[in-house]
Amino acid sequence: MNLFSKFVSKIKTHKKRAAILAIGHAFGETTAHIFNYWIYIPVIAFFGLLKGGLTMSLLSFALSYFFVRFYDWSKTDWLGIELLKESNYGPDFLQRMSNRSKIARVLWWPFHQIFRLVRWAYGKGGWAVFFVLSMYTDPFTTTVFLRREKFGGLGRKDWAIFIGSVIFGNFYWTLRTAVIIITAKFGIKSFF
Repeated sequence: MNLFSKFVSKIKTHKKRAAILAIGHAFGETTAHIFNYWIYIPVIAFFGLLKGGLTMSLLSFALSYFFVRFYDWSKTDWLGIELLKESNYGPDFLQRMSNRSKIARVLWWPFHQIFRLVRWAYGKGGWAVFFVLSMYTDPFTTTVFLRREKFGGLGRKDWAIFIGSVIFGNFYWTLRTAVIIITAKFGIKSFF
């Protein structure tokens, strides 16, 4: 295989991975935005903290479970979670270039810091990562990141992580949404 063929092969490999990650993140962010802002806030506003929180917890459970099943069925890392778990210091191509180029070093630095933070939290027993991911992502992302097997379904520990993330994450989001609603109502009353 000549040098040109190797170069073309590398581009094809990264092009496919980049496209999968771009589509996966676009879909994930769109779904999260619709769920968190277009559905969550009105449900809590209309049904209240208890009924609304339980309703959204059930919806969160169902949607996240569907994503876990689809993720395992497709055997495609469309969010880059498996890549993140395997890598210590950012993408391979930036690691290799960082010794040769100041630009690559600058591009590599944020990845390195993020991975160091996640690895530090993960080294604390996974609890720090569990709480952070449960608050800022969905139970699907939390479970897939913390489980040991790639595309291996949900074992006993995975179910505990999944259900715990549903409970903790929705508790956080319900309280957060209630604060947003109360603040908005107070703001509207203050101005009118």
